[in-house]
Amino acid sequence: MPAELRESAPVSDVAPPARRYRGKNKGKRWTRGEGTELAVIRLPLDVHVPATRHRTEGLYSAMWSVKRALQRDARDAVDAYWAGDVRRATDAQAWRLELGLSREGMERRAYRHMENSKHLAHHVTKALVMHQADEVFETSVSRHLFPDASGRRFGRPKTGRWWDYTRIPGRARSHTTARKWETFRLHGTLAGHLDAYRHRSLAPKVATPEQVAALPPDVRVLEQPRQLPAPVRPSGRIATGEVTTKGTPKTRAATWWDHTGPLAIVFTGGADSSRGDLVLPVRLPSGSGRWPYLLHFLNNPDTWHKIDLVRRRDASAPGGWAYEAHPMVITGSYASPATQARRRAAAMLERVGGIDGNVSNLNGCKKPCRVNRSAVPAPPGAAPTRQSKRRLLRRGPCAAHSRVGSHSGFHRVSRAVPGLDRTCLDSRSGGSRPRAQHRIPGGGMTVTSAQALLDTRPPTGPAPGVPRPAADREPGATGNGAAVSMPSGRRVLVVDADTACADSLVTQLRRHGHEALGVRRGGAALRAHEDADLVLLDLELPDLDGLEVCRAIRAVSRVPVIIVTARASELDCVLGLQAGADDYVAKPYGLRELMARIEAVMRRAEWQPAAAREIRHGRLHIDVGAREVLVGGEEVALTRKEFDLLCLLASHPDTVIPRKQLLQQVWGDSWSRRTVDTHVSSLRGKLGDSGWIVTVRGVGFMLGNP
Repeated sequence: MPAELRESAPVSDVAPPARRYRGKNKGKRWTRGEGTELAVIRLPLDVHVPATRHRTEGLYSAMWSVKRALQRDARDAVDAYWAGDVRRATDAQAWRLELGLSREGMERRAYRHMENSKHLAHHVTKALVMHQADEVFETSVSRHLFPDASGRRFGRPKTGRWWDYTRIPGRARSHTTARKWETFRLHGTLAGHLDAYRHRSLAPKVATPEQVAALPPDVRVLEQPRQLPAPVRPSGRIATGEVTTKGTPKTRAATWWDHTGPLAIVFTGGADSSRGDLVLPVRLPSGSGRWPYLLHFLNNPDTWHKIDLVRRRDASAPGGWAYEAHPMVITGSYASPATQARRRAAAMLERVGGIDGNVSNLNGCKKPCRVNRSAVPAPPGAAPTRQSKRRLLRRGPCAAHSRVGSHSGFHRVSRAVPGLDRTCLDSRSGGSRPRAQHRIPGGGMTVTSAQALLDTRPPTGPAPGVPRPAADREPGATGNGAAVSMPSGRRVLVVDADTACADSLVTQLRRHGHEALGVRRGGAALRAHEDADLVLLDLELPDLDGLEVCRAIRAVSRVPVIIVTARASELDCVLGLQAGADDYVAKPYGLRELMARIEAVMRRAEWQPAAAREIRHGRLHIDVGAREVLVGGEEVALTRKEFDLLCLLASHPDTVIPRKQLLQQVWGDSWSRRTVDTHVSSLRGKLGDSGWIVTVRGVGFMLGNP
């Protein structure tokens, strides 16, 4: 600066006021009581509204900028700390305080970044920035500077990635001052949520959360729309219960603390923000099975302690992120009455230890098995007990198969299994995957499931060791150690873009004995449906429309399809059934109802009327089982669709079958009218005479006899 300008500048004798920071709290500090437990739950948040989603993304972007700047500052300060050998040897604590390597020092850095950036104040508050600084100090600086109990230190602080930044820590509420809760707050009540989104089929006498929690499982309680509306902040004046000196009742302005409607997470926004509060509606489970859990954690607002905002990657969610609130509640973990009874019964056994066994590879235990119980070895004069069967199982365990999937290198049979029959192959993989079999020592039985050895039903028939008559033996059981036939579970393909919903449904299907596979995209469903016995299809898919996927599956396969979707209108149901679906289930649904519908659809699909194995019509001979066609004793080579078409016509020799019926039964009602004409023309040429198939104009076709 020039000397003349420096001299003309006004000089003030008063020094600018120093920056003031919040000091220590002089009041009595709140502490949790001894033995008080804490629990954290997950509450999904609705961000379908674009304005709400963009504001939430802006909040994460601003907080990520703060954390990245703090991580860089911490890394530079740590480098300076280790470079100052003399200062560190003289007084390490003073050297750390000078460099700002303390909790207070990191908080002051965060305040300076917020003040200098100018734009962060539109998104974040000082409370959020302070807690972000505390997290960086605890997870990066403190673990690096101070060794743990084993004497090891964490590495040098690093700058994380944007994709790994998933949690914004909130601040705990004040339990000594009423209505004081900074950062993220949870407002509303369970009763208000029930009143706002009450399901139309819920009985009128069920009016409180306590009554809902007492209902049996799988009762629909809530009917929440796909896009939850954000609750509105209460307005007007609220009576405080006090009286002024003039005798008039005192009132105050209504705030979020007076909100008794649906549950929502509220954030006041930055100090310079003009967009008001950020309100994120909470989506609760719709079924009654989870309401005892909700009642335990959310029915008493005084136990709500702190809330963190969390996000996770979800391609099906708006913006690619699914947002959740993780409230910390001052209460113990939830245990159902059945779990409590089981724990009390276990406590009475006076156990002093336990074993945690990993049985993830015993996939053979999931199948039911029919066992020749007369072949189970037992001590002389005594029936086999559960303990003896378990000892036999431990003596020769079944071969474990890897869960990796279709990789051939993982489908080897274990070498350490004595007496393993390596000739039995699993039919699910086309005869290429060995299925574990275990031959029980001392007996003549080979089983493919460990569950067979744990059957506690008493044996019937002759005593162990005495051969049974051939007429009394069970189907598939022989006296020379032949393998026991075992029905396999159905293979169910779950097509749902909602990862959480698909995973839950796959888990429930596996618990019911089915083999379930979940995919999120329609293209994957079109590739995987050939190996499935049933398809559960959602209409909301990211790449293809669910109705198109259903039509494409029905065009090439007769596998049963059940549409499970949130589209509950009558028109959507009609379109789904017309597309080829066998049933239509609207979300939310009860698990028992879905399982019953699956069984009903599979019964219809598996039941076939008794049809003739051979069809003779003049010189035409059709072997349905071998799929062979002979004309005058000479074999005719037909394609799969040509054989199905000819077999359908030959099954009704004196009946005209309409063209539409042919399309429905042979092609699935998704091909053009010319498809039938093309295959009829090809059949006439291969059969050697056009008179074998007669065209009835305007109606359809029938089988002739030239």
